[in-house]
Amino acid sequence: MKKIILLGNKNKKRVRETIAELEPLFRKRAHVSIIDISDEGETDGLSADLAFVFGGDGAILAACRKLNGKQIPMIGVHLGKFGFLAELTPQEVSQTLEKIFAGKYVISQRMLLACQVIRSKQVIKETSGLNDAVISRSSLSRLISIKLYINGKEVTTYSSDGLIISTPSGSTAHSLS
Repeated sequence: MKKIILLGNKNKKRVRETIAELEPLFRKRAHVSIIDISDEGETDGLSADLAFVFGGDGAILAACRKLNGKQIPMIGVHLGKFGFLAELTPQEVSQTLEKIFAGKYVISQRMLLACQVIRSKQVIKETSGLNDAVISRSSLSRLISIKLYINGKEVTTYSSDGLIISTPSGSTAHSLS
């Protein structure tokens, strides 16, 4: 592990303080970059061996969008309200780093949805999702017609007020229900 990224929302005081407190631990072992997930800047040229995401599940989902499909393993450090995806506490980071640098870790693969909204044969929105993708009607419409394609093949058409597609990681909302 030569390059580690620390990601978090710098607008949140607890995230800023925790990253500042733990940053020296990371710098002892690797080159460190800190990325603000609330910043809309691009990360095209970014590469790393590992990313630590500070916050809750929302921070991990934002980090996935920020890294835009880059194959960088991520570890969540739970500072938020919900921690289904963020497993570590700040107190466990030092011990976890020792295990990682000793080669005692397993990387689990997660499915990432790549989603496009197409209207009149034009892509109007593209995004990705670790847990789910939600397509819903505007407040003025009653029903919408949604054609579902998977890997470029039409699967079915729905007439509904929306559609939620979930990966095996599931959605936080589903976990709470």
